[in-house]
Amino acid sequence: MVPEVIYRYVGDSANFTCTATGDPTPNITWYRSGKEVIGSSYETISVSANSSQLTIKNVAHADHGYYECRATSLRMEPANARSFLGVIKG
Repeated sequence: MVPEVIYRYVGDSANFTCTATGDPTPNITWYRSGKEVIGSSYETISVSANSSQLTIKNVAHADHGYYECRATSLRMEPANARSFLGVIKG
């Protein structure tokens, strides 16, 4: 994942993509404020064996902040990258 800053209007959707390589293939998990991203407004999908996408549906002001992807595997040190979502009032 290349750290990025994106801005979306309230009600839009936002996407972040994280890619990690390793052997064995790393497990990618998304976090916000140190907690795993879960809930009905979030969707994570595996784009490929080594890539994951986080979609934030119907962006609200509460979604403003940093999002982090963490890649973990048995044979590698954990790796992470953070991106920022700014929310603009519509």
